[in-house]
Amino acid sequence: MACNDPSPFFFENIPVGAQYELSVSGSSDAFLAEADFIAAGGAPEHWSFGEISPGPKKRPLDGQHVVHSVSIFVTIQSATEMTVTVKATIDGVGSYCGSVTGIAGTTERIKHLLRMA
Repeated sequence: MACNDPSPFFFENIPVGAQYELSVSGSSDAFLAEADFIAAGGAPEHWSFGEISPGPKKRPLDGQHVVHSVSIFVTIQSATEMTVTVKATIDGVGSYCGSVTGIAGTTERIKHLLRMA
C-alpha cells in the first residue's frame, strides 16, 4: 500500500476529546524529525524527535468549531536513498500516511489541519 496522502492534510469534524497520534519512522536511523502542535489560540507545543519517533505522540483535542494545526519537519541525513514514513490517526475520524524519500539534505514539512466539530 502506497503511503502518499497529500500535505496539507485535513482531518474534519473531530469530536471534543478525540486523540491525535503521530508516529515517524525510517528505513534507517539516518533522519531527524520534529513537530509543532498549535492549538487554536494557544502557544505552540514543540515535539522532539524522541517524542514522535518511533512514537506515537498522543495529544487529546478540545475546543468546538476551532482548527488546530500540526507541522511535521523531516530531514534525511543518509548518504544513500531512504524513506521516512509519517503516520497520524485521530480515533473515530481517520488516518494519514505520508512519506519522504531522498538522500542527505532532503527536507520536507508536512502540515495537518484538525477541524473540530
